[in-house]
Amino acid sequence: MRLNEVQEPNQLILGTAVAAAGLIWIAGALTPHEAYLSTVLGPLILFGCGIGMSFGAMAMAATHGVPSHQAGLASGLLNTTRQVGGAMGLAVMATAASGLTSRLLSTSEGAPTALTEGYKLAFLVAGLGLAAGMLLAFALPRPAAN
Repeated sequence: MRLNEVQEPNQLILGTAVAAAGLIWIAGALTPHEAYLSTVLGPLILFGCGIGMSFGAMAMAATHGVPSHQAGLASGLLNTTRQVGGAMGLAVMATAASGLTSRLLSTSEGAPTALTEGYKLAFLVAGLGLAAGMLLAFALPRPAAN
């Protein structure tokens, strides 16, 4: 019996939930004048723990039910999808941040406030994207009870 035959998607669900919570936390806590330790470090540690928990579970979910001779192909597709998805997610985050920052700079907002609000929106978008991924993980097949 292979490990991915007994792994339930609970670790993937928990990992993406923890990572999403970290990003949403930073989106809510970030201000132009707060210190790094009080505003950024905690949420980033939470995010890192969540991503770390989900990566192994994601690999197991991607190779679940795949014949042994095609496991390398499934793993390669997962890694390609992860890289392309990360690039696309970063592009969406940067577009959201720059759009809001530009709009706020055209008003009377100062640069620190405009940049902070742009970053907050980017982190919120990323957190909501991870939350959507968490909801999709609920649809993963569960292993049969023994």
